Amino acid sequence: MSLKIWPCKPDDYGEVDKENRILSFLLSGLSTVLGHPVAILYEKKDGTIGRADPKNPRQNYRNFCGFFRGNPNKEYCGIPGGEKACQFSDDTLFKKILDENKPDLEIVKMPCSMGVIEVLCPVSVNGARAVFFMGQFRPEKPEDVENIKRAVKELGNNDKTRCVTASESDKRQLLEFIEGLPKLIKEDENTFLDQCRTINKFIEHAIEREKLALHEEISRVLTEKLVEIECPDKDFFEGLKAPLQYLSEQLGCSYAAVFSASSEKDNILRLRSSYGLPQEVIYHPPHFNWNKGSTVFNDGLRDESLIKGKEKEDLCEKAFHQIDLQCKPEFFKGSSCIITSCRKEMPRGIFVFGPFSQERKVDLDINRRFLVGIGYRILIRTSAHDMTQEVQKDATAKRLANRLTIHRIKQIFQSLKSSLDMVSLGVTFEKSRLDMIKVIDSLDEISKRALKSQRFEIDRSNLQLSRVRLGEVLYASIADQEKFAEENGA
Repeated sequence: MSLKIWPCKPDDYGEVDKENRILSFLLSGLSTVLGHPVAILYEKKDGTIGRADPKNPRQNYRNFCGFFRGNPNKEYCGIPGGEKACQFSDDTLFKKILDENKPDLEIVKMPCSMGVIEVLCPVSVNGARAVFFMGQFRPEKPEDVENIKRAVKELGNNDKTRCVTASESDKRQLLEFIEGLPKLIKEDENTFLDQCRTINKFIEHAIEREKLALHEEISRVLTEKLVEIECPDKDFFEGLKAPLQYLSEQLGCSYAAVFSASSEKDNILRLRSSYGLPQEVIYHPPHFNWNKGSTVFNDGLRDESLIKGKEKEDLCEKAFHQIDLQCKPEFFKGSSCIITSCRKEMPRGIFVFGPFSQERKVDLDINRRFLVGIGYRILIRTSAHDMTQEVQKDATAKRLANRLTIHRIKQIFQSLKSSLDMVSLGVTFEKSRLDMIKVIDSLDEISKRALKSQRFEIDRSNLQLSRVRLGEVLYASIADQEKFAEENGA
């Protein structure tokens, strides 16, 4: 068995074993336990009916049915057309079970085209339906036995057995075999039901193993594609289109779109990346308002939630809003589901799956956990990228501020040097002194701010020491200049 297409639904019940080897083995054991013939009929994807028999297709067949159908190993041929008539009868009973929508694992008794009683048990796995057959049994009512005899005599003369060509000798032989048909007892009926339940569980587990293997494969490839786009020299959101394309193709949805906030505290989510969206939506995308969307639910939008159906339509109507005249926020009402993610009530983003193809027949409840995991993986990477970008922007801003601070300090030193030069040239001392005081105050303020910066690359102790020494030198210079002025009567 190999389920290569999500949502891991088998094309038919026989998907578990394309050559019916496992089913044949199980049916052989079931026939041995019951002592009666058994078979499985199932509906194929193309609408035809598939069949699985025990390894020996005629195991435990009664003389009546064995003679009528013949032996597939050509040990005896049976009545011409008998096999075809029986297959038509089985197919008719199978279709009747499906058309009447009989519940799973419930015994149903029906007569075949010859009036012999068949015991049927409908089952299903992930929507793939099948019917277990057990037979053949003699009816309890004498009038029903008479109906079998009448059907034998009319072989080839009615619609059900028109394909059968039976001689008078064949008919006499069949009439004798009627007495050898066993009667159905309750114990066999209960055992048959229990064994059908057991085999169906085996099929379910086999398909579940295949489903998990396919989920793991999709997740593995998705992770690899996400790692590839996390290189510094690549545009993250442009590169995200490749994983979204892979998901759209694997999941059978028409588009996939990621909305996220550009900053941690932003409640407005914008379209960041998509695959399969129409051009008019890409060029004029709506915004998603997280706060308005939370009003749809009593407890707000939760982390790792899958929203579908009427709730999804209400969410789209409330949260998606128009940003220009060409924007069509109602477009996303046609999506299959929306996955939300947040961190402590702060939105990470939403992941929108476009309509799934009709052929896939996706059950969102059964596949909720898988879809939420896929959406969460995309959104957590998007959120981590946004946070990294925000930190880098903050670090860049701090580096620019520190460079500006250093530049201003250089300007102050140049002003100090100029003031000292003016003093030495005999410029009015009072103006020079006031200029130097302003410069020192400015230097003091800037150096304090620089010392508070966690990313300032100059050694703090040296800067502090330089600031103190510079002040001492300047004030000593001012004192010397005042003394010089007094002595010279200036």
